Amino acid sequence: MTDKQKPGYVFLTEIGKKRLRPGGIVATNWLFERGKFSKDKKILEVACHQGDTVMEIAEKFGSQVIGIDLDSEAIKRANFAINEKNLTNLASTQVANALDLPFPDNYFDCIINEAMLTMLDEDEKQQALAEYYRVLKSGGKLLTQDVCFKVKNEQTKNKLRQTVNMPISPLSIGEWRALFAKTAFKHEFQVGKCSLLSFSGLLRDEGISGTVRILKNGLKKENRAQLLKMIRFFQRQNNVCYIVNHMEK
Repeated sequence: MTDKQKPGYVFLTEIGKKRLRPGGIVATNWLFERGKFSKDKKILEVACHQGDTVMEIAEKFGSQVIGIDLDSEAIKRANFAINEKNLTNLASTQVANALDLPFPDNYFDCIINEAMLTMLDEDEKQQALAEYYRVLKSGGKLLTQDVCFKVKNEQTKNKLRQTVNMPISPLSIGEWRALFAKTAFKHEFQVGKCSLLSFSGLLRDEGISGTVRILKNGLKKENRAQLLKMIRFFQRQNNVCYIVNHMEK
């Protein structure tokens, strides 16, 4: 990470982006369809950030939702927003680590985890998946969304790390499938084009006013270089995509 540029997710949040997932709302909706959320379901969102998905699930489906994140400031903002929306009877967030979940065995009906496994090294990925399996009920669902490469390429990985200013560890499609094959989960997946910073993706995920806000903030003198660097990378790298996974215990 350079001195002048921030981690990608921090930068995008600061310029007004609310959806930080590589496949955007299209990929999230694919997961929601398979989650079969309802009022009698207990849901965990790992890496909930400011709680947007936690609140969306609570509002749409009436499910009991707990969100966790390591960022204490993001959790404060999430809990404030939950209170403002009068969702405290359904939703809550807390600081917790995916590698050591503070919940009993067989506790949740569903776990949703978007753009977080990408951040972990291979051993940590396996540890997180083991924790998810532990806290899910029999028949419970794990829904994930992550960055992936169509074909393994270390040069692309290094370039992506430089672009987002983070030591992330995306896998190729084959490597993601091999990782999940090591678990006891039943596995279904889909791959698609990253829409994080495409113009059509911004409009779909953030709406017209949100897109205008992001571009206005992002093109300010102090932000322009980082925003354009990220946009160019994702426009030019056909090898980078997203992968969504639906798994059952």
